[in-house]
Amino acid sequence: MNLLLNLKKMTATEKVQEALMMRGLFVEVQNEILVFSKHNAKNDVKNVQSVLNQLNIPFIMQDENKLEILINQISILQMEKILTAGGHPFDINAKGYHQYWRFFVNRRFGFRVNTFQLEYNMASFVRAANLAGIATYAGCNGHLKKSPRFQLAGPFMGAWFTLIQKHYFQDLKLNYNWKVMYDGFTGAELRATGNQEWCQHKIHEDTLKMAFVLKEHAANIRELKNTHFKRAQKQFIKKWVEKNDFKAIENWMDSIVWGNENVIDTTTTRAGENMAS
Repeated sequence: MNLLLNLKKMTATEKVQEALMMRGLFVEVQNEILVFSKHNAKNDVKNVQSVLNQLNIPFIMQDENKLEILINQISILQMEKILTAGGHPFDINAKGYHQYWRFFVNRRFGFRVNTFQLEYNMASFVRAANLAGIATYAGCNGHLKKSPRFQLAGPFMGAWFTLIQKHYFQDLKLNYNWKVMYDGFTGAELRATGNQEWCQHKIHEDTLKMAFVLKEHAANIRELKNTHFKRAQKQFIKKWVEKNDFKAIENWMDSIVWGNENVIDTTTTRAGENMAS
């Protein structure tokens, strides 16, 4: 009831913003104007305009990244249609070099995936993960037939995300158990695991919770990766890569960033210390 009352109190601009944020866009309200962040993909704002036109919601563009809604109210049904608009199969642009340590180290941000390409309940996570520098191609909600999953760009991104889960998601109460699997054609997938009945609303709830944490800490997560991982470390982790021992790489990353000395011998793993060049 409180949620319904809050929605009724919101202006049309606030409702559009809420729907777009849940759809994965980076947008805020400033002086009753929707302002889109530079972190959105190239076609995102154009796609927003298209959706609003389809729903007969009048607006004007103040400039290429500022949009003004011209009515005071929209219905909850229109809000829901904004939220669920789009979503269609598309080719994942996975490159061979995305599997390399150099790509993991050098990539400060992830990819700019067009929000309306993505399924509505996967989009926020994909966009937030990329904002945090965890390169993520896409997500599939499983269509109630199989595990929902996200395709990460290679095993190093997968190992890094496992540690982000460990250190940032401790307090999240999720409906499903999400775990990185080192398989799939991208080299790493985040999957909801277990023999469970899938519910699209519960999947969306989980992905929104994870996305919120990733967005809140995006700058810090990017900085941790940028500070602690260097190209020269490739020679040290080579032995684990050859054995596909990504658990060992997870432990090593944990020791490097968070100083968990108990997980692995780190006497030769500190960045720049006794490390093969």
